[in-house]
Amino acid sequence: MDTNLLRQFGEVLTRKKAKLNQRIVIFTFFLVVATILWYLNKLGYEYDTELAFPVRFENFPNGKVVVGEPPHHLSMRVKTYGYTLLKHKLVASISPLVIDLERTPLLQFKRSDSKFFLTAAGLRSSIASQLRGDLQLISVHPDTLFFELTSLANRKVPVKPDLRLSFEKQHMQSAPISIEPDSVVISGPKTIIDTIAALHSQEIRLDKLTSTAEQSAVLSPIPQVAFSVRKVEVRIPVEKFTEATFSCPIDIKNLPPNIRLILLPRTVNIKCNIPLSHYSTLGSGCFEAYVDFNSIDNSLGNTIRVHTIPKKEFISNFDFEPKFVEFFIEKM
Repeated sequence: MDTNLLRQFGEVLTRKKAKLNQRIVIFTFFLVVATILWYLNKLGYEYDTELAFPVRFENFPNGKVVVGEPPHHLSMRVKTYGYTLLKHKLVASISPLVIDLERTPLLQFKRSDSKFFLTAAGLRSSIASQLRGDLQLISVHPDTLFFELTSLANRKVPVKPDLRLSFEKQHMQSAPISIEPDSVVISGPKTIIDTIAALHSQEIRLDKLTSTAEQSAVLSPIPQVAFSVRKVEVRIPVEKFTEATFSCPIDIKNLPPNIRLILLPRTVNIKCNIPLSHYSTLGSGCFEAYVDFNSIDNSLGNTIRVHTIPKKEFISNFDFEPKFVEFFIEKM
């Protein structure tokens, strides 16, 4: 008995819930239809409003470029219908207004070779001719656009890739890094070009190198500057190295013609790392060791500092002994 009552009660609830859901669906449908009809009705009204229009400037004076970024948008007060406003929002970003500076020339400030301007009044006819027929232009903001122009310059500058390298144990860079091309032609405003000494690449990180690596390096962009190429090819020679030791004679620099300088000892012992492929070429010609006679006045006692300079780029981690040698001066 109780089971039948519960079943009947559940069926009644299910029927009422289904009717309620049906009413909600019907209500929602008519609400959406009413909203669409209201919106379509509003689109038929005429509006006086401000719109942002994308703009592109073309044909700057020959041999001149803009310093900084020219305006990308202009604010315009227009009178039009809602349908037109909707179309504008859909297509304005893909069809900017074009300002041809041959037809609407820039005006130059007095006593300035680089300062120029355009007035909204001067732009009005050019803009109005590009607007849809159902868009009535009332005003343009700002009322004056300012430009700074400079001469277009070209220059060839070296490339300096930003490399972060590490090598596996017992491996080293065995020769200078090669870059192809090693220099790039840049062009842009002269005021910017004159400040660029070199082009740098985006960072390249190569870890635990055991063999020669080749990598494309993308050049870091510079606003308003064009590059003849956007990337370069970098080659880092890598091979195993060994430790080498040898002796090198000490030269004497700035020795007066009537003086004889005796050094004890006459050679230094050099220890360095060298690629295996260059081991057979190693010798005293790979280093320059010298003392400077002009530094004797600053020396302590009768010792003078020895200087060493590696003459081969594949040499690394070098050290030498002794750092100081004794000297004796004889007049001739």
